Amino acid sequence: DRWLCFSNFVDDMLEMWYDCDEKLEIDKDIKYKGNKVYSPENCLLVPHRINMLFRGWESGDNHATGVEFIKSGEHKGKWKVKPQGRRKGEQDEIFRTGVHKNFKNERDAWEYYKNIKRKYVEKILREYEGVVPEYILNCCRKRVEDMKFDD
Repeated sequence: DRWLCFSNFVDDMLEMWYDCDEKLEIDKDIKYKGNKVYSPENCLLVPHRINMLFRGWESGDNHATGVEFIKSGEHKGKWKVKPQGRRKGEQDEIFRTGVHKNFKNERDAWEYYKNIKRKYVEKILREYEGVVPEYILNCCRKRVEDMKFDD
């Protein structure tokens, strides 16, 4: 409700603002998974590149995030890590697993995915140390560590 008044929104944005020579975006999901409320307590102001680190974390297909069941072909009945990445014509840097490995079960595939996702996020966050406030980097690290199999 606070942000329904534009002057309150501006005051809060100025309070959250920091200079990092990049466009900043309001994010409502990094700090609290599944958050639907835009407010100064729930949101972070992050560079676009950091915001993209958390894009597409919901599987939407009743499987763990980042994995899929192979329904046909020589690996039918196995699990694979989705080779997520930049789509043709996209300019944003998006996490790409580069994995073409099959797993016997969903849990093993997901554990593998989580590990490479965590390493990738940490690599990007290290580039922002000293540029982005530490509490934002810590929220991002916590979000990755808190990722659960049944998210």
